[in-house]
Amino acid sequence: MKIYVMDAFAAKLFGGNQAGVALPEGDVSDETMRLIAAELKHSETAFVRPRADGSVDLRYFTPAGEVELCGHATIAGFALLRRLGLLADRLSVNIELPSEESLGRLAPDKAKAAILAPMAQIRDGIQASRGELARFRHAPRFAPAGQSTQMIVGASPETDYHILKLTEGMYQKYSLKRVFYSAYIPVAEDTRLPALDTKPPLLREHRLYQADWLLRFYQFEADEILDQDNPNFNPYLDPKCNWAVQHYGLFPVDVNRAPFEMLLRVPGIGPKSARRIWRARKQAALGLDELKRMGVVLKRAQYFITCRGFAGAHPGRGSAGRECITRALIDPNVFSGSCEQLSLFSPPAVDNLIGQGVPPRAAVRMVREEAVQCLAKAL
Repeated sequence: MKIYVMDAFAAKLFGGNQAGVALPEGDVSDETMRLIAAELKHSETAFVRPRADGSVDLRYFTPAGEVELCGHATIAGFALLRRLGLLADRLSVNIELPSEESLGRLAPDKAKAAILAPMAQIRDGIQASRGELARFRHAPRFAPAGQSTQMIVGASPETDYHILKLTEGMYQKYSLKRVFYSAYIPVAEDTRLPALDTKPPLLREHRLYQADWLLRFYQFEADEILDQDNPNFNPYLDPKCNWAVQHYGLFPVDVNRAPFEMLLRVPGIGPKSARRIWRARKQAALGLDELKRMGVVLKRAQYFITCRGFAGAHPGRGSAGRECITRALIDPNVFSGSCEQLSLFSPPAVDNLIGQGVPPRAAVRMVREEAVQCLAKAL
């Protein structure tokens, strides 16, 4: 709980009427609130807590007990909330875990409604600030960098699809700037948590950030990246390449004619290069040299595009052709030769082989070849 002392109706420093303002993070008993008010020794102390509908619950306590209303404490409470938003560049309310069930099991002192309500308040404050800035150029900005949240991945059983749908919903409902994911690292032995020898799911965390990027900058929806039948990420392909493999019939696309939305879905073309293509092709037809200068990664994109003087590097539907495409798309982070990358992102199959005595580099080669064969069959 954070506690502040505010001066309401003050025309100068240390003037006006003093009031305590407390921001409880969970349930607090009436007696505890009375004792806090007695400790502060002000005439009234306001306890500010968000409601599930986004409004604010205010309760007022004197050293003797609760009172129905206090004008200067009300002003102090709302002034504090406003001031905190003006002082901070970005505000963050951490959702902690991907579901209400997991929150109740692993963090019973926190409630979903108590987490989401402040998000709604911050969203409304940012929107109101934008309205003020539209009318007054020099109006103070409320949380100018927006709001963010964070959740732990791997401590609870939710699928990647569940997490991605939750992320998409928060972006849409609360206008978040960013969702951060943190791979769970076992530090305590508890039957409700993964075993202490469980490796942190760093590859999964990496995939979530990649998919999050697709939601924010590539115009993807969560249901396009994963679904109920395929609820977890492909460990060998990044989410965008995995989508392209699953929808290979939509390619190749002509970069000189394709809609902007389709350019974004080509492996090797990012938002910046897609915008450069969109602008430049209005002046002249583009070839491989121009695309390379625009930042297109032709090693990947060549299998999905055509352009001036290039009919596409499509090696055919035979097994050799499919393997060629798969080798170009497979995530280099998963099969890097360095020990550091191997320890960070190696899939479980590699770890299992190493555990059986296979040398690390040999294990990487074996799993890579198996992955190439399996992925090639999907094309």
